Amino acid sequence: MMAIAAAGRSDMGLPVMMQFDPGAQRTTLLYEDGSRETVADRPQVFLDHLCIRYGCTRKGREDAYRALTGFHCKAPVLLSERLNTIYFPTTSPSNPDCIWLDASRLISVHTKNQISSLVLFSSGLKIEVGVDVRVIRNQVKRCEIFLQSLYQKR
Repeated sequence: MMAIAAAGRSDMGLPVMMQFDPGAQRTTLLYEDGSRETVADRPQVFLDHLCIRYGCTRKGREDAYRALTGFHCKAPVLLSERLNTIYFPTTSPSNPDCIWLDASRLISVHTKNQISSLVLFSSGLKIEVGVDVRVIRNQVKRCEIFLQSLYQKR
């Protein structure tokens, strides 16, 4: 199901999840080894910095997604075409409850209960996310459609 994951790839320098804490005004970054780090920026600002590091802009990546797929809501951000690193939001990015997940390292997602899902990453890390499983699967599918559209244009 999760065809985006690159077999054998491990980029421990990038988080698998980003979650903003409105109370603390900080973003928690979760890495594949289970370690956590907090940064003072919102996830979108952190993604802005990452995109520049990889030679692109977040706005440019979002615009490309919208142009190639026709989808306009909850645009994922392709950080690196070489690594297939693509982050997607679980809700509108302006929603303080939005969580960003790295689709390239997401292996599977299962229902935990009515309001949360269990997400498994390629390292074996499992996390609980307060989002319905259908939302995550739909976002992963949109990431796959985007990558297919992108590579067909070449």
